[in-house]
Amino acid sequence: MPSRFSHVAPRSLILILSPMALLVGGSAQSLDGPGQAVDPNQTKAKDFIMDFSVPDSSGLFAIGVRSTDVQRPTSPKMLATALATGLDENGNLQTGLAIDFNAYMMTFGNTLTIEEYRTSWLQRAFARSSVSIGTAKGVTDSDKAFRVAVGLNMTPFDAGDPRTDEKFMDCMVVAVRKNQKANRLVAERELPLKEEVNEVELALELGQDSKGKVLSDLDKARLSVELVRLNAELQRIKDNVNMILNNKEAVAQFDACKAVRLHGATRWNASSWALAVAPVFTSKTGNVQDLDTVGVGAWTTAAWGFEQVKGLDRHAQILGHVRYSYDDQVATPMSPTGFVAQDNLFVGGRLRVGAQRFNLSLEGGWVRSETAGQPVDSYARYKTAVDIKVTGNLWFNFSLGSESGNSTGNNSSAIGTIKYAFGEKPTLTFE
Repeated sequence: MPSRFSHVAPRSLILILSPMALLVGGSAQSLDGPGQAVDPNQTKAKDFIMDFSVPDSSGLFAIGVRSTDVQRPTSPKMLATALATGLDENGNLQTGLAIDFNAYMMTFGNTLTIEEYRTSWLQRAFARSSVSIGTAKGVTDSDKAFRVAVGLNMTPFDAGDPRTDEKFMDCMVVAVRKNQKANRLVAERELPLKEEVNEVELALELGQDSKGKVLSDLDKARLSVELVRLNAELQRIKDNVNMILNNKEAVAQFDACKAVRLHGATRWNASSWALAVAPVFTSKTGNVQDLDTVGVGAWTTAAWGFEQVKGLDRHAQILGHVRYSYDDQVATPMSPTGFVAQDNLFVGGRLRVGAQRFNLSLEGGWVRSETAGQPVDSYARYKTAVDIKVTGNLWFNFSLGSESGNSTGNNSSAIGTIKYAFGEKPTLTFE
């Protein structure tokens, strides 16, 4: 590596000083003043993440290892996983694992701008879609089957998506760019300058430059002066970064953004609508190589967040759900093979009450079940569930359910689910 220690002013320092003259010499306000224009064409849609619950996995939902019968419609996370265990609706103990990912945003999120997201319904639809791969294994003699489902979930409408609200996004862009400026300043200025300081310190300690040339007393004196200058410059950059991050205007800007949309798009219980479909593959022996039987499930859920109803608009949500599943493979001792093929129609509703960190659900629905060679069965199903934010992107859901009027016996269910979203730090939290 060429020596930079035989000169009083290394080239990297000159490169730093020129652009930093404007940044370090100015204030944080000069970087992103309140009156500075915001260009939505340069602001990426994936930069804005809200602190809401991890969505239910469509893969586990299709298999039947679900904590609720009414899936909550919401925009997906970039990458999430879920682990569930408990008694399913047929009374069989199941353990399930799923991974959900937003393929479109993972591929094109770095180029999709807020303006494109706002104006293109098709791009929003893809950006709000997720693929879910769910697996479940029966762990009792009554059901040893291994099931795999590949779910596709799309949310055409989501009033809880703040990226479609122009006023809120303009507010957020200003606030977020303050932090982005600081991050860029660290990456582009502070870290290279730290390397420069380390190199000078190492040369003084060894008494030679990077080529092994022994430094004269004059070289050492020049480097000592240079080291003082570099450390002073480094401290100025650190002070400027801290000024940006701790700027009272930036903090006030975030608070203002909360006030702008706390009553609207940022609510955990906003109105939304989702569609999903998932083929289900079943191995009756429990061995992966025996996966053959293919069923399919399709469903839709619409939610109303009591917009414009004071009090309820921040603490309640009502959902309606319709689901049809074809050729479900249900374990039963009544069949010689241990399984029967079943078509099921479910129509139900769900009431969610509480807050963003903790909410309680009450749901009920009607089930119409058709099994080959048996009379059509109709019965009611009820569930209650809790959704709890443990910490960060970690959520826990637990439900208890029961049936009434089922000709084959009124089964009970109990499912616990842990959900986690990877690598997402919320841009703004709403407690």
